[in-house]
Amino acid sequence: REWHPIGIENQIDRNKPYVFNIGKLPMVLWYDNNTPISTLNICKHLGAKLDNAIINNGCLHCSNHLTGYNQTDALGKVVVKNGLLWWSFKSC
Repeated sequence: REWHPIGIENQIDRNKPYVFNIGKLPMVLWYDNNTPISTLNICKHLGAKLDNAIINNGCLHCSNHLTGYNQTDALGKVVVKNGLLWWSFKSC
């Protein structure tokens, strides 16, 4: 239920995935319109990193086999407050 700062919103390039870690947990973030979405930075198909994934119509697609991710694949919640992006696994 803790919130972790993961980035400065105006420094995020919304055209490509944003990679961050929560401790040793590799994560990736992208936007569906103005909604930030995060999931593990590990493709559920073959385990590749999603660093070079493609964002199309609010969905993240693995660049290796085009496995798609959307809001239903989110892990945790990302919010914007005071210009910062904050992540929590179970927000209150």
